[in-house]
Amino acid sequence: MPPRIDLNSLPAFSDIPGGPLKSLNKPELFSVARELGIGLPLDPRTITVETLRGQVTQGIGKLPNDVRFHKFIVHRAQTTGGAALRNSADKDKEDVGAKDVQPTGAHRKLLEQRVKSDPAGQLKHLKAPADADKHKGKARQSLGSPDMSRLNDNLIATTP
Repeated sequence: MPPRIDLNSLPAFSDIPGGPLKSLNKPELFSVARELGIGLPLDPRTITVETLRGQVTQGIGKLPNDVRFHKFIVHRAQTTGGAALRNSADKDKEDVGAKDVQPTGAHRKLLEQRVKSDPAGQLKHLKAPADADKHKGKARQSLGSPDMSRLNDNLIATTP
């Protein structure tokens, strides 16, 4: 049985789309491996895609500055335009230099009334009212569910 991948008819390296290596199929990985100079087996069936992908990943890792392989490295480039990049030290300097800003809206009202926005925790257990037993059935009926005790009585009465 002939090998499914012909090493002489591999796709050209320039024709392989960029992206993560896990998206490449076996012939494309063979082409990238050949470009990296990795030794390839004579029979392509003797190597798995996972093994080949691992070898290609290691080979690209050894050549991080080679521009030809940048299309396979997934990274986010630094922005050259737009907002300036700031770190926490820059933000602290800005906070020190900023003038005091008065609160507005609901926050100002709460401060004027001296109301705490986070009340103290309650440590008591909630208790049901004394007449809770009286209201048990009413809650079930108000939700639209039938009273099961009456249904059971009707079933027993109609059973021969």
